[in-house]
Amino acid sequence: MNGYITDISYSAEPLDRSKLNEFINDSLRRVSLVYLAVLLLAGVVSCGIYLATDGTMYGAIWPNQIVYYLVLGFHILYRISKSRVNILSPDMLFLVFYTMFHLGYVTLFSLNLVPQSNYIFHYDESIPRSMFVINLGLLGFMFGYEIMGARAPVLDEQPPITIPGKAWEAMGIFFMALSMVMHSD
Repeated sequence: MNGYITDISYSAEPLDRSKLNEFINDSLRRVSLVYLAVLLLAGVVSCGIYLATDGTMYGAIWPNQIVYYLVLGFHILYRISKSRVNILSPDMLFLVFYTMFHLGYVTLFSLNLVPQSNYIFHYDESIPRSMFVINLGLLGFMFGYEIMGARAPVLDEQPPITIPGKAWEAMGIFFMALSMVMHSD
């Protein structure tokens, strides 16, 4: 023996790929025209709120948050009614992180749980536009996710599980380091 492991034996149990297939097939569904119409209506309402509150500084926060959270709630109810809810589905993960990043502080501020910070609200005049763009980002993602679900190919067989190559690992480490440098003070 030279001290190195030369034989790696695995258990005879096959790999459970059902969760992987649920994740992959999650977006393979038919397009709902009612769902898309609700998203378009929410976009029109959000645009109307933006135009009505363009001159006000903080008057745009509550109405835009109401539209945002109504659309978010509608999406969750839509997903619950159509299929089994998978909290690790791509749309749910995106919505959680998007909401935390863009509306976390603003929601706490509007509920008077945190004080106003100049780090968040740099220019009071930009608040209506920022809230409108946040709503458009949510609506754009959900609209695109719904449309692309019908265009994805149906998987007849299980996809292979592969390990990323060294170049992908290096790029991932580079982007993580870059994001830490960009967000450091």
